[in-house]
Amino acid sequence: MSSYTTPWKMPKPVANENFLPPVGSLAINNLFSVRSKNVVITGGGSGIGAMIAAGFVENGANVLIGSRKDTSEYAAALTAHYGRRTRKPPATKASHHATGSAAKLQVKDEDSFSQAAAQENVTVSGKCYSLSDIDISKPESRQRIRAWCEEHFNNRVDCLVNNAGTNYNAELEKQDAKMFSKVMELNVTAQFFLIQELLPLLKNCAFDRVLQRNNLSSAAWIDRGNKTQCDSTLVLPRELLLRDESTTTMKPVDSSSSASASIINITSVNGLRIPGMETYSYQASKAALNHLTASLASKLAVYKIRVNNVAPGAFPSRMMRGTIDFVGEEKLAKRMNILGDFGKPRLGKHADICGACLYLASEAGAWLTGTTVVVDGGSLVKTGMSAGEAGGSGEKMKSKM
Repeated sequence: MSSYTTPWKMPKPVANENFLPPVGSLAINNLFSVRSKNVVITGGGSGIGAMIAAGFVENGANVLIGSRKDTSEYAAALTAHYGRRTRKPPATKASHHATGSAAKLQVKDEDSFSQAAAQENVTVSGKCYSLSDIDISKPESRQRIRAWCEEHFNNRVDCLVNNAGTNYNAELEKQDAKMFSKVMELNVTAQFFLIQELLPLLKNCAFDRVLQRNNLSSAAWIDRGNKTQCDSTLVLPRELLLRDESTTTMKPVDSSSSASASIINITSVNGLRIPGMETYSYQASKAALNHLTASLASKLAVYKIRVNNVAPGAFPSRMMRGTIDFVGEEKLAKRMNILGDFGKPRLGKHADICGACLYLASEAGAWLTGTTVVVDGGSLVKTGMSAGEAGGSGEKMKSKM
């Protein structure tokens, strides 16, 4: 230990420990930017999925929502409401107290939003699209999503939000095997195989961003393992090398954290605790999805694809409608949560779930993978409801689709 301390037993300084990143690289507009990202959200026509879609479109992303029902009107409404507009970025110290070239933001990140943020105004142009009759438990629906993204998203997906899911609530003695299996199928199996279906497009996202940041074409990319040139169908190996065309040497790829894709699985606080309601298949499916996320995060890190969970608590949605109607929104919020507005507990809102997803999809969350962000108003640290308080048992299955 003595070799790591000064004579006064203080830790020795670490090289570059006080390094200051370029001005603008830590600005909110850059750090949390999802502008121009291609985002797929399943179950995006209502409830939490619709909230998440609004957040991404509001911040300039291209969003595809897949749903069982026709959501074209909702998608058009999002585009019209949050579409092309111009806003000024927050004022910075440099812009007020510096002159000439020194007044401009010196942003290290070379993506389009960072360049735009250095201008006087920032144009945000989010768009939302929809696919109806989507049931991700069916292979043909997963294939339709991929085909659409290949055509309209230029064969690249930056972020997949696995939100589609369903629930089944019945007394233990009345649990139905078919319904139990259907919940597991949609909430776990279908999520996995949609990731599998879109994996090449998620890999392309990281690949494109590496090339963009190094100002190179795909022809300049060399796989050290097999020495074959890369095309759009190949994937990123663990260690990438780029040929510096000005010399005959090889140089490491800029492995900046921004060159990554993001998968966000919407799980539930009920996958982390034992709820009062008898939703055995639902809570088992969410617990399984939590562990699946960790496994995928470990596997896909080599391709610069991050996989995380967002575990929401009580939000106003179709899945919660029966409980809200039986208990009442105010009573439900008071029983479940400890956080709210002006000391009064409430249910979740758009900003709550959007903030978590934007964090995980952006540069701000670039060093997170395999983790769970809990958005529950503090319900995990509050005594849960009993089955009677939650409205008892019901045998209807409600879907987030």
